[in-house]
Amino acid sequence: MKELFISGLQVYIPDRCVSVQEYARWRLPEEEELGNPLVWMFDYYGIPFRHGYEDQISPKTGEGGGIPIFGEPVSDVLIQYIREKAPETASQADYVCYCHETVEPSRTMVPALKMKKLLGMHRTVPFSIGHQGSLSPVSAMEMSHALLAAGDSKRLLLTVADSTLLPFSRIRPVSYVLGDALAIMWLGTAEGKYQVKHYAYATLNIERSWKQPWDSESIREAEIRCIQSLEKLLQTIKHPVDGVILPHLSTCFLMEAGAMAASYGWPVLARNGWGCINLLGSDPFVTLSGLEQEERTFSGQMLLLIFASVHHGAAILLLRKM
Repeated sequence: MKELFISGLQVYIPDRCVSVQEYARWRLPEEEELGNPLVWMFDYYGIPFRHGYEDQISPKTGEGGGIPIFGEPVSDVLIQYIREKAPETASQADYVCYCHETVEPSRTMVPALKMKKLLGMHRTVPFSIGHQGSLSPVSAMEMSHALLAAGDSKRLLLTVADSTLLPFSRIRPVSYVLGDALAIMWLGTAEGKYQVKHYAYATLNIERSWKQPWDSESIREAEIRCIQSLEKLLQTIKHPVDGVILPHLSTCFLMEAGAMAASYGWPVLARNGWGCINLLGSDPFVTLSGLEQEERTFSGQMLLLIFASVHHGAAILLLRKM
């Protein structure tokens, strides 16, 4: 099978930040509730809306300005970002993949088709990967590898975009607050900045209704199962590892996953900024981009990116910097 490479990685975190205290007071205006499909879903299934758990949030969450929040649909932010950063190359993509953990109340076009139409990607095949939490970028790597290696297609634009909208809450017990972010990158089989050496994921079978609220005990139980899944995934790695990038789920998860990496003799590469914010599917890429800007990466370095979601499990992506 052909090799897979990543190039042109760029990440974006909104400048707009809201304090935890201010966000805890947010409610949807009544006029927005009437036309919001997400609210209809909550009403239909009888799911109560609440923030809660503000007292369990780390005081460090406010460092850096608070919670980064897009003030508009994330698909619109993503399309504008691509227009600014890759206006000419976007239309040359053979495929475009939209990875997401969160949803937006679209009543017309889904984001992948919206990108194709508004970015003039007439020859591009769009598809989306969701319902896997923060693991969707790793699933995208697997699917993209198969697509690009099988035929004459040369370039795939991979996007990861998330914004948590009401009536969903960004605040969870014993977890870091959810922030908004996006990442874009090109995948190909010819050359790139990073060579994909290995990817794998282990999904969880959580026997609970998605309508049930998550309390501290259930989240800790799910995190422990994520750690157990991660331990099995690390055993599949056959290459040396020079650095590990962890997802920012919670303080406990970072400590336990970091201890596991240390047991293999692998150093954890921490990012500067947004330490107590979970940036969902973009989170490891934000850290990787920061390491690049700080010149903390080098040619030949093997970097292990870990993805995790209490709802879905864990995944790994091993990259070699060219």
